[in-house]
Amino acid sequence: MAQETVAHSLDEDLSDVRSVGGWAAILVALLVAPEAALTYVAGAVSGHPELDGEGLKLLVSALVLTGPFSIAIGLIVLAMLRGWFPSSRSSRIGIVGALLVAGLFLGNLLYGVAGIPLQVVLDTGELGRVLAKQTGNLEMKLLAAIFSIVAGYFFLYGPAYFSAALVSGTFAGYAASKLLFRRRA
Repeated sequence: MAQETVAHSLDEDLSDVRSVGGWAAILVALLVAPEAALTYVAGAVSGHPELDGEGLKLLVSALVLTGPFSIAIGLIVLAMLRGWFPSSRSSRIGIVGALLVAGLFLGNLLYGVAGIPLQVVLDTGELGRVLAKQTGNLEMKLLAAIFSIVAGYFFLYGPAYFSAALVSGTFAGYAASKLLFRRRA
């Protein structure tokens, strides 16, 4: 069942997204470059916010490196906020798995379009071993596959970048839901 969209003005929606985005950016900065983030916040309080080049590089690298996982999380959050998940638990689990793979595909596609020499590869051999070991019904196998993919991202990125990807992906899904699927006030 799709959620009903409440009518707000574009200015209200943009203001909400800017506010949440600011907090998301601060949280990502604190996760990835805490010293740079604290320096920036201290400068903002005194009226002279500055972000040094090294801190900016860390933030940009976190967003670029975690692109596939951030995209996947954004797609999942967008689907959740819009009420696009079916009522069947098996279907919801399958959709989450498909969106994780879609994020991987789209992230790698963006890397290619942007000329970034990176590619995140799904270890299908390891995924096959996880599925073969997992007992139970199809739901349990799908959950094991999803956990394996998410754990792979965690070990690839490390805790700080993984958490930053969760934050940036959640914000992207929220912003897309708020701005792309809106009713006119």
